[in-house]
Formats: sequence, structure tokens, C-alpha cells
Amino acid sequence: MHAHVRLAQANSEAATARSAVAAWAAASLARPAPVGRPARARAGLAPPPPPHDDATTTADTLRLKGNEAFASGDWEAAAALYASSLALSPTAPAAANHSAACLRCGDPTAALASADTALALRPDWAKAHARRAAALAACGDDVGAFLAWDVAVRCEPGEPGWATGRQAALGAAGAVRGWRVPGVGQSEEAGRLVPVVVVGGEGECA
Repeated sequence: MHAHVRLAQANSEAATARSAVAAWAAASLARPAPVGRPARARAGLAPPPPPHDDATTTADTLRLKGNEAFASGDWEAAAALYASSLALSPTAPAAANHSAACLRCGDPTAALASADTALALRPDWAKAHARRAAALAACGDDVGAFLAWDVAVRCEPGEPGWATGRQAALGAAGAVRGWRVPGVGQSEEAGRLVPVVVVGGEGECA
């Protein structure tokens, strides 16, 4: 009998201890988390997602401010704002605008680099090809400018500005290469534009 009594007492003490541990755990989870230790982590839960990174919003704001500076004729300020936007969140519009601002500032090399960045981000964007064409023309590459304008026309056939730029580049490049008007003196090879040089009235692939 004494053994049974001792066993019952032991069981009772164990139950009491378990209840005390459970009560302590509940109270511990209810207390504010100490500094440097979030309550979710202490409760064994995954940490909450980080707050929304507003770098993109800030980049857009800088780009829009750059547009305002560009519209007012402050090319250097516009270029700086576009560069800051690109540093936060690279986008094709910011790169294309930076290209235009650099060109207005008289830096065609930087304009070409930014146009290439815009194309890397958005290869099928006509405006990016147009920016590259303008930069190439400023660098003295009339043939490259014509080809870039031609791609812009292909990407967005309904935009008259691209056709006008292509025609102007054709005049400059034609003095060197003797090209015909696009659509007449060009051919397609493996989906790529192949300039055609006019030789004795016949077309040959350059």
C-alpha cells in the first residue's frame, strides 16, 4: 500500500510540474519580446515579410523630376536625375531618357551607352532603338544610325518620327554606301536586315 501511495504522490507531483511548465510557457509567450528578439521568432513563427521596398517608387519619382528638368532645358540636371533613378532601379525609360539628356549635353558616347542599356532591358522597344540611332549619328556612325532607325521603324511602323530619322540617316549613309530607299533597296536574311548597295542598278548584299 505504501508503494501505491508513493506512486500516486509522484504522479501528482509530475502533473503539477507539467502544469507549471505549461503556465510558464504561456506567460512567456504573452510577455513583450525583449529588444532584438521579435515575438514571432520567440513563438517559433517565421518572421514577417520585410516592408515594401520603395526604391522603385523613388526611382520613378527621380525619373519624373528628370522629365521636368529635360522639358525646361536643363539637360545636365535631367541627366543627373536619370542617372540617380537608374542607380536605384534600372528601367528602360530612365535609360532611354538618360541617353537623350546626355546627347543634349554633348556626350554621344554616354548617350550610346545608355541607349544600349535601355535595349538590354527592353530589346523590342522602338524608342530605345531610336535613342541608339541618334547617339550613333552623333558619334559619326551614319550606317549604324540608319540600321538602328530601321529597327525602330520595324518595331513601331506607325510612328512617323522613326521613318523621318531613318530617311535622314539614309541620306548621310547613302553618301558613303550608295544605299537605296528602305523597302526597295534592302533584303532579309535569317531575319536580319541586310543593307543592299546599289551597283549598276542591281542590288548586292554588302
